[in-house]
Amino acid sequence: MLGRAAELFESAYHIHHVRVCGEWKFRMLFDDPRCLELFRKAGELKCPVVLHLDVPYRPDDASGKPAFQRDWYGGAVANLERALKACPDTNFVGTPPASGARSAATPIRRRAPTPKAR
Repeated sequence: MLGRAAELFESAYHIHHVRVCGEWKFRMLFDDPRCLELFRKAGELKCPVVLHLDVPYRPDDASGKPAFQRDWYGGAVANLERALKACPDTNFVGTPPASGARSAATPIRRRAPTPKAR
């Protein structure tokens, strides 16, 4: 399936009427070329991309020292910024860690709808 995410998402859009791409929570950088391909396809289909936003290091419960988060890592702010620049027609929504509620989702960037030609 590697490298076919955009194709599979488009199939899900047409067959199952999927209208949201996410929640994107992978151990892959936001600006990975495979992610960008999927994000662009979502933008082309006018589907928002929901990103799980987190930090690479958090304080360890026992020691309080920074500990690398092994379960998830989308990158740093620079990775997110490169993805946003590479996908200018895609709407992105960010969710914080362990939000557990839709109300915690925050638009990262919202593009105005493209006017329909007459």
